[in-house]
Amino acid sequence: MSSEGLKLAWDYSPLAKFYAKRPGYPEQIIDRIASHINLGQEWSVCDIGAGTGNLTSLLSEYANSVIAVEPNSAMRAEGLRATSSKVNVHWIAATGENTGLETGAVDLAAFGSSFNVVDLSLALPEAKRICRPGGWLLAIWNYRDLDDPIQQKIERAIKQLLPDYSLGSRRSNWELFLNETGAFSSVTEFSHKTIHRQAPDDILEAWRSHATLARQAGHLFPAVLAEIECILAPYAGSAVSVPYTSKAWAAQFR
Repeated sequence: MSSEGLKLAWDYSPLAKFYAKRPGYPEQIIDRIASHINLGQEWSVCDIGAGTGNLTSLLSEYANSVIAVEPNSAMRAEGLRATSSKVNVHWIAATGENTGLETGAVDLAAFGSSFNVVDLSLALPEAKRICRPGGWLLAIWNYRDLDDPIQQKIERAIKQLLPDYSLGSRRSNWELFLNETGAFSSVTEFSHKTIHRQAPDDILEAWRSHATLARQAGHLFPAVLAEIECILAPYAGSAVSVPYTSKAWAAQFR
């Protein structure tokens, strides 16, 4: 629960302060999406599950206004700090299932790594409701490249402690899902590969924000983090290349 008493499936409060170490979404993929949907300065955007403002900040460079919807007070506090210089960003305490916004209030409903953690039976109709006719939905994630040798070591270490560990629904076939809803006239996938250079300590901090892992690990989460720290130890004092693929789906409501 957040301090506002909003009913949430998971509490992200302990993870919020570590989110700053997570790699951001590459500007190149946002640029391509903006061009595809004609996102411009006359648009209003709602960033649903805005977290600490990663996607919010990027969208604010394109749109006239960005409403950042974030139910968790700790995450929202981090987001407010990160976007304090953005005069066109407004934060509200609400959920993706019930944003509290007026019908047709925005042109785009965006989900940055949050589409998989809302109740889609409620959040999808809510996203359509708050969008103008012909408005858009955007869902985007950063995926670690699991073919990378260091990431393979980390995955093996996790599964030694958590044999049933799953990467979760964030890696689902979202194009298939969106098309099957019948809510959209078009669905387009975007992909962009990026290599982030990070200090080992920063990589470990980013893992501390890993909600999917934290939920599945439970009381073993500190032990998992200790194993990851051991894998990263040989790289102390240097930067580690961490390859990511950012994937996004832009879908226009019927």
